[in-house]
Amino acid sequence: MITLWQAQNAATAIPFDRRGNIGLHHLALRVGSADALASLAAELEKRDDVTIEFAPEALGESGLSHMMCHIPGNIRLE
Repeated sequence: MITLWQAQNAATAIPFDRRGNIGLHHLALRVGSADALASLAAELEKRDDVTIEFAPEALGESGLSHMMCHIPGNIRLE
């Protein structure tokens, strides 16, 4: 189980700084295929409460792809 909390007031919330704060930098989840990742990216792109940091792209030389977005609460999701 993962519990994510959203700030009560987004205007006064303190943004996470990975070099200055202890806490969650991002959460990575796996999907079944490149097609599933592309479909998920297309769905997330339609949402007003999600910001795409970068669209699906190669993950170095691994042969895998990944993307990064910010979900509500400004959690980075890979």
